[in-house]
Amino acid sequence: MRNLVLFVVFLTGSMATHREITKEQFADYRIKCSEANGITREELLEILKHPFPTEEYPPCYVKCILESADFLNDDKLVTDNIIHQMKLGEKNLNVEQMENVIGQCNDEFKNEADKCVQGFNLADCFFGREQRFGIFVASLTKKALQSD
Repeated sequence: MRNLVLFVVFLTGSMATHREITKEQFADYRIKCSEANGITREELLEILKHPFPTEEYPPCYVKCILESADFLNDDKLVTDNIIHQMKLGEKNLNVEQMENVIGQCNDEFKNEADKCVQGFNLADCFFGREQRFGIFVASLTKKALQSD
């Protein structure tokens, strides 16, 4: 009986639950991360005029955003969480391609000593290089699901 209880607890704990990030939550992450990194409201508004992520974004701010969204954990992009969110913005998302890109980004920056720079580079690798951030933004409003 004890083994059955342990198995059920293990099984329940291993089943990933994904949360869907809303525009409001993402705005909260921006505010929280700007405050945590000493960025004023005026500076944040100036930063947000630029595509994400570019050199105008402080690396620790970017890392904070990824962690707040559960997209970064243990110095790696979290594949399942990112793909779950991205599917909301692109109904024909090529999951295998996304998994490969995330894996390549994680491999490319796994040895970066500065964790803020690592977080920024991971964000740039996945979201910036191929303009995937647009899919993420669409996922905040769930455009892909609404178009069905």
